[in-house]
Order: sequence, then C-alpha cells, then structure tokens
Amino acid sequence: MNRDLSTEQRRVVPTTISWNTQSTHAQVLPLNTGITSVANVPSKILASIFHAYRALVSRISEFVTVSHVCRTWRTAALEDASLWGYLDTIMGEQWLRESVERSKQAPLSIDLELSAEMAEPFKDLLPHIWKPSRLRCVRLTGDLAFLHPLAVLHPLDTNIMSPPQPIPFPLLETLILWSSLTLPTSLVSDSSDMSLTPRLFPQLRALEVVRAGWYPRFTSPFPNLRRLKLACDIEIDISYLLDILPKLPQLVDLDLEFNDLQSMQHGHDTPASVLRLPTLKSLKLTSSCHGCASFLVNLRLPTCLKVHIDCRAYDYDLSDLVGVINALSSSWWSTPPDCSPAQLPTCPINQVTLSYPWFQPDLKLAGFSDNGQTSFTLDVTLPEFGSQFDDIPGYDQNLVLGAISTIFEYLDIEHLELEGELARQGEAEDTFADILTSFDTGYPCIQSITIKSSFLRDFLAFLKDEIGEQQVPFTRDEAAELYMRYPTFELLTLEGLEGASVADTEFIEMFAGRMLCNRHIIERGFHDLSEVAEDDT
Repeated sequence: MNRDLSTEQRRVVPTTISWNTQSTHAQVLPLNTGITSVANVPSKILASIFHAYRALVSRISEFVTVSHVCRTWRTAALEDASLWGYLDTIMGEQWLRESVERSKQAPLSIDLELSAEMAEPFKDLLPHIWKPSRLRCVRLTGDLAFLHPLAVLHPLDTNIMSPPQPIPFPLLETLILWSSLTLPTSLVSDSSDMSLTPRLFPQLRALEVVRAGWYPRFTSPFPNLRRLKLACDIEIDISYLLDILPKLPQLVDLDLEFNDLQSMQHGHDTPASVLRLPTLKSLKLTSSCHGCASFLVNLRLPTCLKVHIDCRAYDYDLSDLVGVINALSSSWWSTPPDCSPAQLPTCPINQVTLSYPWFQPDLKLAGFSDNGQTSFTLDVTLPEFGSQFDDIPGYDQNLVLGAISTIFEYLDIEHLELEGELARQGEAEDTFADILTSFDTGYPCIQSITIKSSFLRDFLAFLKDEIGEQQVPFTRDEAAELYMRYPTFELLTLEGLEGASVADTEFIEMFAGRMLCNRHIIERGFHDLSEVAEDDT
C-alpha cells in the first residue's frame, strides 16, 4: 500500500483500487470527488444528528455505534453531556454508570422498569442515578414494592416511618408512574392527603398515574400542566374530578379511566356543578355508561376538538347510552342546546368516537365532513357469548337512534358510512330506515352515503318503503319533498354486492337516477350495476 499519503488524504473515505500487474499488492488511492470527509462535519450539525438519532434508538449500544464512527465524532459526542442523560434499565449496570458520568450536570431522563431480579443492582446505583435537581423526565414501571425508597421518590432514605422533608424537582416536566406504588412523599406537602405541590414541581407538564391504587390531589394551581392521565382500578367520586380540574388552567389533553364514576349527591341528569375547560383539546373517558354520563353532564368544552368515550357495560342498561350521548351534546356549549342546531354556534369538536359493547351486533356507524375536519364514529359489538336484545334492560332502538341523530345534527356530518349487521338477531327490521328517518327534516348537510356488506338488505328495504315498489318516475311533488330532506346529497357508494339480485340493482339505479335527480351512484369491489342489469335483460 502507498505509504506516502498524507494524514488528511488517508482520512478521505471515497477511494479507488488499482491493481499493479508488476506486483501482487493492490494500491488504494484517494478518489478526488470533492466530498468532505465525515470527520470534518461541523460539531453543531453532528450534535443535531446525534440528538435526533438518540431519540429514535432504545439501546445505548446502537447509539454508540454511530457516535463513535471516528475519533472526531466520538469527541463531539462526549463533549455534549445532554446526549448521555437518557437512562433506562435495558442499558445494563456498566452503561448506566458510564452515562451518569458522561452526562455531567445535564438534565436526566430516566425510564426504569423494576422487578425483583434487578432490585439489588439498581439499589446500589440509585445514589448515582437519582439527582432530583437534574431530573427532567421520570418514567417508572413495574413493581416498585421491591424498591420502596425509590417508590417514594427519595431513594437515599431508608427510614420509611420517618420520611424526609420534600425535595424540589425544579426541572421535572414529565412524571409517569405505572405501578401499584404508594404516593411519592417528595411529591406531597403532607403524606396523608396525597397532594401534589406545584412549589416542588414548577415545570411539570405531563402527569400519568396508571393502576397505582391512589390518585393525586393538587393543593394549588399547576400553571404548566398540559396532559393528565389517570387510570385507577377503583371507583372515583365525581366531586374529586370537579375539585382538581379547575386547578389545571392550561390543561390540553385529559385521559381518564376508572371502574366507575359515582356522584354521591346527584344523578347524571342533574349536574353537581358546571365545569368549564376552556383550553382542553382532547378528552378520552373510559368508565361505565352511567359514570360517563354523570361526568359529561358537568362539563362545558368550548374548544375541545377530539372526544373518545369508551363505555363499559357494567350495568347493561342501554338507556344510559342515551344519557351519554345527550350529556356529550350538552357539553359543547355554555348552556344545554334547547334550540335547533341552526341557531347554535358551530360546534368546535371535529372528532367523536363512542364505543359501547351492548348496542347492536357488529355495527359500525361513522360520519365525517368533506374536509375531514368533523367526524363521528360509533363502534358497538355484542359480547361473544351473545344476548337477545329484548333481554337487555333499557333497550329502545328508537331512543338510541334519536340520540345518535343529535350527534349528527350538531356536528354537521356530510358523509355517512354504514357497515355491519344492523337488524336484531332473527328479525328483519329496517334499521337503516330508522337511522335515516330519525331526523324530522332529514340530514341537511349529508352529501354522500357509503353502504357496506349486509347493509344492502336494510338499504333496499328503506328505498322500497320510501318510494314504493312501482318502477315509475316520481311525481314533481314527491321528488321535491325527498330532495328537501337531502338537499346536498350527491353520491351513493355500495360495497359488497355479491348477494344483490338484478331486480335489486335496477331498483337502486332507479332510486339514484330519479329520486336523487340523476346524482351519482358508484359500486366498488364486485360488478358494475348497469352491466348486470343490461346483461340480464
């Protein structure tokens, strides 16, 4: 190999290999491409690359492989202490010690999954890992009973009966606790009332407490808290939520999951007090139907954009589903909607998802706006062991559909998607007709309807009920009346027509061409409707 190359030339990556026919050795010569060596990348650019990559990889070994490509890169990585502030249990004891040392005084983000097997090694490392003045993000999962001092966020204290004075965490922005731990004593001003003190956590922006057996209280407002997730396998009184939420003036994302929400003094039709959340953008609520309704009826969400309600059928009473929908619609405005939708201001919510396991078998009802800014989805499934609807307390199909129509009216739904099996088991009810006729004036904003799979039967029943069996054009008055019910309707999409007869396809064509004044009808996936009818003729 040519030994006369300078040091800089040897560091150039692009090379060409030439074979000397007079020698048995190959020569590696620099390729003059004008490309700068990777060792010459500016430190600021390297730091940005390293930070982006460190956020993507979970294992420290993967990061080290990239950051130690050459001596220059390694030096740049070691000089940036913040790159080594990510600590987790999968790093292993050696890399934990190395990372703590290399992080110097940079903020720390720790993610510890604790178990009996790893309790002792990490207990020895706690004095090196736990730096309250440097912690920026804390995520603790697993069974913290094996490290009780860590469970109380004061790992250096072993006298449980005499906890130390609370220690401030001035940089902490995220605190995530997924375990059956006791309340951290350094979070509280009094260990008996389980209160969070903003004086100790001035920068706290996100708090998640999942299956902890306890729930936090706030002694005073937390001005920076944006996200709150509480999931406890216990019953919660609504007064607790009405007490803590006003102390979170900048709350944007609220995620609540409880076995049940109880109101000791009020039913869900009578609000205990009205709570206005002016900054909330996303609400996810999981509880019993009665609990969801009891909580929603107390809320006013003037700026909320996304709502996800997951009703657990503990009580198996479908009348409570109606209460949930009505309570949800009333939460959109400062006062309950006693007037028509046309007289109300535009609803800010653009996505509503309501899940309930006891409504109809395998039904999915979805609506959305033309620009995708407004949507409503109702997912309901029957349990695997089955049930007869007549045996379900509170089952009233018209009542439920009427409540659903309220959602559609106030959200200005423009597109409707229907799929699944609508009819009750063993019956052939025209449930599709019930949905479309649940409004007094039709769907004033509906532009298109997509019908999938077994909905075809109900759709045909609806058409024949609307316009009769005769294959003749409508009179002018009949067409005008139907047009007024669906003034913006333009498109009908059918998916899954393998079971449709020729007579049915002709009937649908007649409906689309005459009732809808020659608007469009399309079919996906099986055959062209016009060709089927023509071939049969």
